[in-house]
Amino acid sequence: MGWTTTEHAQEFLDAAGPLLRADAASNTMLLTAAASVAADGPEVFGDEPPLFGWWAGVLGRIDGAFIHSPPHPAQLSALPNAAVDPLAELLADRERPLTGVGAAGHVAEAFATAWCARRDVIAEIALRLRLYRLAALHEPDPAPPGRAAVATAADGVLVRAWIEAVGLETGAVIGASRTLDERLAAGALTIWRDPSDTPVALAGYSREVDGTRRINAVYTVAPHRRRGYGAAVTAVTCRRALDSGTSRLLLYADVDNPTSNALYRRLGFEPVEDRTVLRFEPHAGVAATARGER
Repeated sequence: MGWTTTEHAQEFLDAAGPLLRADAASNTMLLTAAASVAADGPEVFGDEPPLFGWWAGVLGRIDGAFIHSPPHPAQLSALPNAAVDPLAELLADRERPLTGVGAAGHVAEAFATAWCARRDVIAEIALRLRLYRLAALHEPDPAPPGRAAVATAADGVLVRAWIEAVGLETGAVIGASRTLDERLAAGALTIWRDPSDTPVALAGYSREVDGTRRINAVYTVAPHRRRGYGAAVTAVTCRRALDSGTSRLLLYADVDNPTSNALYRRLGFEPVEDRTVLRFEPHAGVAATARGER
């Protein structure tokens, strides 16, 4: 019984893949991240190689998994209670630069308690996410004026700025900027242009893993919001994914953003579960001492 770790994505998928695929929607982040590393190399999400791990129970059955790709938070699957404290111990012993954790609420909280007991930090809620799955696509009718266009390399500077804006506004990790060229080459990003041909909104989808893609990078330029552009470009992106043969479409929305949640419901997405991202911060006293305050 215990944790096994590796820096090799394919080894992780071979071992933990059956567990993760048994609940592919809930484990979409882990599956997509591991598939990206397996396909594009260990530096796809950052300069430090990711660490993968899986937990085997008393009968040898794999009951949990995690991925940690610095500087991003560790991502955890559902875990048995017995696996939480040993995982915190393992990551602490390895001096992993852990900035936070993402998991179903009770798992995130249990891990944070174990981690904070080993590090002089506190856990704060960074983001509360709601996972949605598309039941049946309801495209806006009528659509707003303008047209959709697949983003190309010529749009790279603009798209990069918009994806960074999504991260700043929501705290969500959309993907490593170094993979942008590959996403553009794959036609995974769509731009909505208004009647003057001005780009006003963006949406994209992740790589396909076992028939599943995740809609992400949904963004509308601030002056053009509440005009239906976000709904339109998201619907077009969903339609393109479905037409490519994708059988399951997922997306995450900020629980505390009623506008985006209402939009996705109108498009035909149904809630699956919630996920919490906790951020680890130094205690106020520790931070003050580091700044030389007394």
